[in-house]
Amino acid sequence: MLLISSNPFIALSVVAIFVSRIVESLKIPLHQHTLKTHEYTQPYSSGNDTQLSFLVAKEKQVGYRHGSGYYGEIFLGEPPQRFNVIFDTGSSDLWVVSRNCEPDAVCQHHHRFNHTASTSYIDLESELKGSSERETGLRKKRTDNGDDEDDEDYEDEDDDDDSNMDIDTTFEVQYGSGYVRAHIGKDTLQVAGIRLENQAIGDAIVLSQEFKNTPFDGIFGLGLADLTSSSYLPPFYSMLEQDILDEPVFAIYTEMGGGEIDFGAIDKSRFKGQMLYADLIHAGYWMVQTDLIKCGSYKAEGQKIIIDSGSTLIITSTADAENFHRQIPGAENNGDTTWSIPCKSYSLEPLVIWVNNVPLTLHPKDYILTPMGANKTMCLSGISGQVLDVANAWILGGVFMRHYYTVFDYGNQRIGFGTSNKRKTKRD
Repeated sequence: MLLISSNPFIALSVVAIFVSRIVESLKIPLHQHTLKTHEYTQPYSSGNDTQLSFLVAKEKQVGYRHGSGYYGEIFLGEPPQRFNVIFDTGSSDLWVVSRNCEPDAVCQHHHRFNHTASTSYIDLESELKGSSERETGLRKKRTDNGDDEDDEDYEDEDDDDDSNMDIDTTFEVQYGSGYVRAHIGKDTLQVAGIRLENQAIGDAIVLSQEFKNTPFDGIFGLGLADLTSSSYLPPFYSMLEQDILDEPVFAIYTEMGGGEIDFGAIDKSRFKGQMLYADLIHAGYWMVQTDLIKCGSYKAEGQKIIIDSGSTLIITSTADAENFHRQIPGAENNGDTTWSIPCKSYSLEPLVIWVNNVPLTLHPKDYILTPMGANKTMCLSGISGQVLDVANAWILGGVFMRHYYTVFDYGNQRIGFGTSNKRKTKRD
């Protein structure tokens, strides 16, 4: 997940610090499957409507700040309350801004979830308290009636009560730049025409300043279960558990102005050529191994790549970013993890990421981004450098995903890359 600083074109921190809490309820059985592609007669449009196919649910994405991020709609509760959320493959929690969110200066411009207005909302804290009170009442009644039960029975009941107290009612997420604390409840979730009952939802009661000027109201985590900050199922896992999807897969298509997420199948019209698949190598991140990453004189072997739809840029280590930009005449370190390079650097070498001996290529026009400053001679580089919590890794955000239709194949534990079928732009 990436947060945007006060400069709308500068991407700050990426893959965050997460609490890994895996429990039995999060273990969805894996079954090998043959992934099918489908063609659709209804093409992508720039509208905000959600299209539902008999095979795939399509969630529309809206680009903001010149493609620095994307958000889509979800609905929570009964009657439904609408929210704009980032669909983030770099985290696994679902949260939206609460009506009780603080500080007000950060929260006031967002849509806020009012759980008291939802007839389908389940307050886990109240439910837990009620269960404990009922158990106490039953024990008192047994004592008053003089019922004889052996110590072992009482001990078992105490153990059950203690296990109830372990139920999560809040979670916290410390992103690389930003913080969220949320109260957990369960409610009806609607996304891409899909309806999920009793989905765990965090309504954020504390937000850090980094969220103040963002055009989204929350984050819809699409990461793997190891990244969840609570013991409840992330929404994609709920889709699998409730047997809603045709296949255990989702795929993301993006372009500068928007895009879509396909739940349950992949759309053949969104890519050309063969789909390249690579096996996952991590239980939490959507991560695969590379053979080589190369651009001009820069070369890095044996790097891992994490596909993070919540990030804007391609992020690597501080040292690798330094080495990459050293070969570009006039490149400047902006001092905030990002770099500037001369806008007329289209004669540079392409950035090539080799996976399973197949090249994934980004040309200079793909990684030379928005002009910076009044004279517009320097542009933001699509590659930045940060201290990452995963060694020898590159994080591929929107700069990469705008050029590759990306398939997140949970059933086969792999990621697929297909060259996107893009509409022509002035820069093409």
